[in-house]
Amino acid sequence: MGINGTSYPNDPVQTQVRLQEKNFKVVGVVKGEWSATYVLGIGGLSKQSLMNSAISDMYEKANLTGSQTIVNITSVVSVKQIVWGIYMQRTATVTGTVIEFTE
Repeated sequence: MGINGTSYPNDPVQTQVRLQEKNFKVVGVVKGEWSATYVLGIGGLSKQSLMNSAISDMYEKANLTGSQTIVNITSVVSVKQIVWGIYMQRTATVTGTVIEFTE
């Protein structure tokens, strides 16, 4: 028997940038992901460390250059449990939109 759950953590420390002017272009979307495995609740990373690793993975994959940055970052943590918590896998997924300022 398996159970799958998902949570949407809110990061209390966020930077907000208002993109009111048309001085940027959308380059694409980037995704970072990191997983940890737990047996009988032991092993893996803490939730915060898992999320930080997923964010680092996203920035590494983005390969930002010059005046590019990532906006609209969203995060999801999914938990898959097999046999009532004997085996658990927690996966953090972070996505964001890469933009480049043109002026």
